[in-house]
Amino acid sequence: MNRIDGILYVESPFTDPCKNLALEEYFFYHKTAGYPDADMLILWQNENSIIIGKHQNTLEEINEEAVEKYGTKVVRRNTGGGAVFHDLGNLNFSFITTENEDMDISYERFLEPVIGALKTLGVPAVKSGRNDITADGKKISGNAQAQHQNRILHHGTLLFCADLAKATELLKVSQDKLSSKGVKSVKSRIGNIIDFLDEPGMNVLQFRDYLRTYLEKEAGGITKVEITPGILAETEELALHKYGSRDWNYGRSPMFNHRKEKRFANGKVTVEMLIKKGMITACKISGDFLSLCPASDIEDMLIGLEYRRETVEGVLEHVPLVKYFGKITKDELMECFY
Repeated sequence: MNRIDGILYVESPFTDPCKNLALEEYFFYHKTAGYPDADMLILWQNENSIIIGKHQNTLEEINEEAVEKYGTKVVRRNTGGGAVFHDLGNLNFSFITTENEDMDISYERFLEPVIGALKTLGVPAVKSGRNDITADGKKISGNAQAQHQNRILHHGTLLFCADLAKATELLKVSQDKLSSKGVKSVKSRIGNIIDFLDEPGMNVLQFRDYLRTYLEKEAGGITKVEITPGILAETEELALHKYGSRDWNYGRSPMFNHRKEKRFANGKVTVEMLIKKGMITACKISGDFLSLCPASDIEDMLIGLEYRRETVEGVLEHVPLVKYFGKITKDELMECFY
């Protein structure tokens, strides 16, 4: 992280997922007065909720009956990746930083200090796969990124003492994803940090304070950012009209006459298109792939074009695909369009 006078620190006062995601978006999109290019750390917790990846089809990811049973909030975030369960036994962290030509924005860069903090507590934490932290093969953290202009957001979960049985009931993970991880169920795949601690008496708030202190030392200091009435008002407005909106969280899709999906190393991609008289009149790209930029950019480029292989390839050839789909290649994507 850049070292101005350490990093800016925000401790969210909310446990409502709509407000927390709105607060994160506020700081991601708005440069903080006096520190326009400063690095920032946000620590936050959500009450009982499922947080859906930006490009996912919500109804394919959740058990609606269990969601209603537990009164679970379902909220879509601004980053790619898969659906995750949050409760007050889970701690979330967000890093926001300014990109430059020489900057390393890999997942390893952001996960290294978090893994270091966990290892100091005795947790055998390692980066695993595309975007996870695991301990003895159990996933204890999932991560995702987004880019806005020259700002990078990296955020992740830290399952400390979460209700894993409830997570298993609420999430409807496809069998092909479980098979790609070599496990039989969600429950067998995820674990809690508390089960790996040298001193298991720590609670989640003590863990939060420990992580903040560790990251403060790594960064060379922390400057706390106060949430002013103005920030609060904008956050609540965004929480109500975006993150509290059914249209944002569930979305509305037209009836498609082309639908094809495939799972790649960087995640699953589903392409749905409405094709009329040989023209692409609607397009939806969904999945749990990792991305910095929204797939809606590519959807908009394709709508109105002739549905021909060379036309679609022409669009994809002129797009920095790594920012939209990570390591998924053009040839792999074309398998979903035809």
